[in-house]
Amino acid sequence: MNRASIRILRLKNGDTIISGFSYNQMTGEITLERPFQIASVPVMGKTGVKSMSLFLRDWIEYSKDHVFTITDDVVMLICNPEDELILDYQEAMEHTDLIKVQQDFDTIAQNLIGENGEEEDDNPQDMGYNEELKEMNGPNGSPDGFLDPDDDEMEDGDEYDQPDRPDD
Repeated sequence: MNRASIRILRLKNGDTIISGFSYNQMTGEITLERPFQIASVPVMGKTGVKSMSLFLRDWIEYSKDHVFTITDDVVMLICNPEDELILDYQEAMEHTDLIKVQQDFDTIAQNLIGENGEEEDDNPQDMGYNEELKEMNGPNGSPDGFLDPDDDEMEDGDEYDQPDRPDD
């Protein structure tokens, strides 16, 4: 967007907008590109109003559109913004774009994670392999079917079978 085409508009409903601007005199239509509403909020100090803070927000918040057409009969005035306000406007557009990218990224991540909100993993317990592992590992949970002497479940006096070893 060309800096020279950025304007401030005061609408008859009281909204103050900064936007990319073009005007068609034949139709009386004004095209607004990336309009942001300007809000001035007083900052209070101990002795009253200390200063004014300026806030910029999307003019039409829940729209995917970035270009809007209005008629010139809803506009009270059009003026050129100060350079500092143009910089704030450009920063607000960048910030809004970053938020949109983050929201898109979060949506993609949620879709990858799954509908239940938990990350999917390859945990055999979650995939139904427990019964197969028990069958493969034998009655005592070890692959050879023997108790492990280091197993905490072994009690004093329990014996375990040793595999036959060839004589040395």
